[in-house]
Amino acid sequence: MCYCVSIQMLILRNEKLQWFLDAVKAHPKELKLVGAHCHLGSTITKVDIFRDASVLMVNYIDEIRSQGFEIDYLNIGGGLGIDYYHTGAVLPTPRDLIDTVRELVLSRNLNLIIEPGRSLIANTCCFVNHVTGVKTNGTKNFIVIDGSMAELIRPSLYGAYQHIELVSPSPPDAEISTFDVVGPVCESADFLGKDRELPTPPKGAGLVVHDAGAYCMSMASTYNLKMRPPEYWVEDDGTVSKIRHGETFEDHLRFLRCFSMICDHPRCDFIEEMTSVRRLLRMPPPEPFPETVDQSQAHDRARHLTHMRQSI
Repeated sequence: MCYCVSIQMLILRNEKLQWFLDAVKAHPKELKLVGAHCHLGSTITKVDIFRDASVLMVNYIDEIRSQGFEIDYLNIGGGLGIDYYHTGAVLPTPRDLIDTVRELVLSRNLNLIIEPGRSLIANTCCFVNHVTGVKTNGTKNFIVIDGSMAELIRPSLYGAYQHIELVSPSPPDAEISTFDVVGPVCESADFLGKDRELPTPPKGAGLVVHDAGAYCMSMASTYNLKMRPPEYWVEDDGTVSKIRHGETFEDHLRFLRCFSMICDHPRCDFIEEMTSVRRLLRMPPPEPFPETVDQSQAHDRARHLTHMRQSI
């Protein structure tokens, strides 16, 4: 097994590198150390930090090589940010990152690995919604949409900013107000944006949350039975193709039927909560799950579950 040591500040500051190298040396047949990897953070807007980190990393690679390891790779990580606020900011590109560390990498005859994912795809997607209503609690105004934290959790999870705008033309006399843009999930954290200056939209108006190409659909869930939405590919000429179908409640129940095959223990709270679903589907009562299961029985259940998943 090839292995790339991930050197973060915790290892560096606590001087755990030697402990790690000794552990690798103790398993020469199982482990082969081929590179070093570091992680700096997220939404980085200046590449100087990558240069500083590379200086530290090549020094540690020198130390690792001095103990007989053949290190061929340096993974400097990623974290390059994008212009989430849509201010027109000019941010570094993956090429800028490479140029910043090129000299150091070549000086040690290393292969460079970078992880520029967000900077490449974050602004390639947007989350399209419809306005279902506008309301106020007397002190705050809300635009309610059909999208929610279940489909795009970054704002509620991280307090992250996502640019929001209305795509349907607003009436000429629409009042511009400060709104929180919220979803239909019954959670105080179910918001896509707070304190946004927007024209008061009519019901049914289109609303877009920009820069949803990274850490959005990959983190989506079916929380509160919000099914994941479809995804569409838009060509340069405007041609639209569906590349992922929207999930349905039936899709969700298919998983539950599979899950019930392996989680029928009487102490399983989940199955107790799903009793009403069983009745709705007229599913037969589950077979009793024994207190102990030998390996052959467990393997049979696993094979059966795999077969069911493949047949869906």
